[in-house]
Parts: sequence; C-alpha cells; structure tokens
Amino acid sequence: MPAAPNPGAPMQQPPNPANPYDFIFNPQLPSKKPSLIAGGGSTTKRVLVAVTGLVILVILAAVLMSVLKGAGPNFAPMTVVLQEQTELIRVSAAGQLASNNQDTLELATAVQLSMISAEQQVNTYLAQNKQKVNPALLGLKQSKLTDTELANAQANSTYDTTFTSIIQNDLASYQEALRAAYKADPGVKGRKLMNTEFGNAALLIQQSKQQS
Repeated sequence: MPAAPNPGAPMQQPPNPANPYDFIFNPQLPSKKPSLIAGGGSTTKRVLVAVTGLVILVILAAVLMSVLKGAGPNFAPMTVVLQEQTELIRVSAAGQLASNNQDTLELATAVQLSMISAEQQVNTYLAQNKQKVNPALLGLKQSKLTDTELANAQANSTYDTTFTSIIQNDLASYQEALRAAYKADPGVKGRKLMNTEFGNAALLIQQSKQQS
C-alpha cells in the first residue's frame, strides 16, 4: 500500500507549464537581426566620404584645366610680331636704296625677303583662325629715331655700320616679340611658326655680325 500523506509536510507544486503571459512579467529585449548597414555603419560612412571627396577632386580638376586652358589660343601678341616685321621691311628697304655696299645690300635684301615671307605666313595663319588685324596698327613700331640715325650716318659716311647696328637691334626686338607670342600659346601651328621665325631671325643676326 502506498504511504499515507504526511499532513505536516509542505505540499509540492507540480511543475508549471510554460506561461503564455510570462513575457509580460519577464520581458526580454528582442535580439537584433544582423544587418549590413547596421553592422557596418562606420564603413559605409567612410565609403560615402571617400566618394564625396573623389567627386570634389574631379570637379576641381575640371575647373583647373579650364582655367589653364583658357578660352583658347591667344593671338593678340602676334600683332606685335607683325609690327616688328613691318618695321624691318621698311628699314631694309631704306638700306637697299641708300647703300652701295654689297654686304649691306645683301643683308638688307635677305632681311626684307625673310620678313615679307614671315608676314604673309602670320597673316595667313591669323586669317585661318578668323583673326583680323587693323592695318593702322602695323605701323606703330615705325621709329623716327631710326630715320634720324640713318640720315645722319649717310651724311657722315657711316651708313653701312649704322644700318647693320640698327638691323641687329630690330631683329633682337623681333625675337622678343616672337618669344612672347610663342609663350602666349597661339595654337600648335602658331607656336611652330613662331619658333621657325625665331630661328630665321637668328640666322639674319649671324649674317649681320659677319659683316659688321
């Protein structure tokens, strides 16, 4: 026979089944689902910062290239080149008329032919690029001092040496105009033309020194 229950012993509670309302009395924080955004927040921010920085750099580079490039070739300094050529043509023509010295005549002729050819090439290049030069500007380099020096030299029988000295100075000034036009970037063909004429001027200076 089973033992009779002891009236003095505490009653044992049977195990309670799961209480469906237990979460009310024992709340627990729900576990977070893994998320690429949540789990890599700092990484995402770094990527966004990097992309933003890259976009800014691209914009700045584009602006800088636009500034450096400017609006295109700069043809303005070539007007000064034409002015120098016009004066050299004028002075060399004067030398051909006033001198009887063969060396002086050869130098004057060489300078005149070279400048006429160069002037035509510069005008052609400017016309091809739709650039117009006011003819009134071409005579601005005409020097009254040169005319006075040549007139005095002719009276003093020193015309040939004076003419040669003036031509050398004018050719040097012409080279400076060519250099300035080259640096101003008148386009690829324009730079090539300025460089070629600079070399031609150097040859004329060399020729003048051989007979001075």
